[in-house]
Amino acid sequence: MSRSIDREILESEAARLLRESYDTLRQRIGRPSTREVQGRDGRIRQVSVEVFWDDAPEGDLRVILAVDDKGWRAFVPRTKGLLVRRPLDHE
Repeated sequence: MSRSIDREILESEAARLLRESYDTLRQRIGRPSTREVQGRDGRIRQVSVEVFWDDAPEGDLRVILAVDDKGWRAFVPRTKGLLVRRPLDHE
């Protein structure tokens, strides 16, 4: 599995998630998701996303992304973490 392609996929997926609102991401807490993405090399990879409270409930969100080839790499996926700040005007 190509590290550069994995990084491209992680960056693309991270950018897609960061376009979602805080409230939309918040609804993902406790609901991990997985989807398949085709890399530019034509190989299918699995991207997993999980959202947690970063420090305390109703605060910032921690988003963890992982990509693997659905083979042995699934045991040690490449990962990326994001911090999504709680909006100051959020109730």
